[in-house]
Amino acid sequence: MSEVAVIVSQFATIAVAHALAVISPGPDYALILRHSARLGRHSALAASAGIASGIFGHTLFAISGVSLLLLTNPLWLKVLTWCGAGYLLYLARQALRSRPVSGEPSPPEERARSRRSAYWQGLLTNGLNPKALLFFVAIFVVVKDASISMKLVYGSYMAFATLAWFASLSLLLTQPAVRQWMQRCGHYLDWATGMVMALLALLLVIQA
Repeated sequence: MSEVAVIVSQFATIAVAHALAVISPGPDYALILRHSARLGRHSALAASAGIASGIFGHTLFAISGVSLLLLTNPLWLKVLTWCGAGYLLYLARQALRSRPVSGEPSPPEERARSRRSAYWQGLLTNGLNPKALLFFVAIFVVVKDASISMKLVYGSYMAFATLAWFASLSLLLTQPAVRQWMQRCGHYLDWATGMVMALLALLLVIQA
């Protein structure tokens, strides 16, 4: 098989596996739903960028061997799992404590803080997810014969595809008609996403 054919085959495998993974419901979805409902489009897009950054971080960890080192050390993997579960519980607590908003626009500095916070929430939610760690180790085992530069290309594609997916979801959820409905019942959606995050945290602990 020629080198080009190998690259095309590897890329197709990665693209399909990543598409199936990224559309599967999980903490990233819950986070985007909450930011779309509570804080609006810019906050949801910032969270999407954070999730995509987490994807690229997993790429670097997998290529460098850090991810495999974590997976082969039960203690470190358990620590990562507990950190991920703890962070999800922190987000769940924030969501469950939400109250109806007044509807008045937030000051510019508060919106800027909201976007920064959303980015870091997206980054940490994805970065501390041990299932994402496993996924990227498996992906790069499949393409173990690829060069470092090609692995970085594959990782960059997955980060960009993740950004495109969640940004599109954010834009859809913050369309005027959808946004108006979400603003009316935003705190109820917060409570729902909070319970989902708490459940996901519990599942992480049980499966650890």
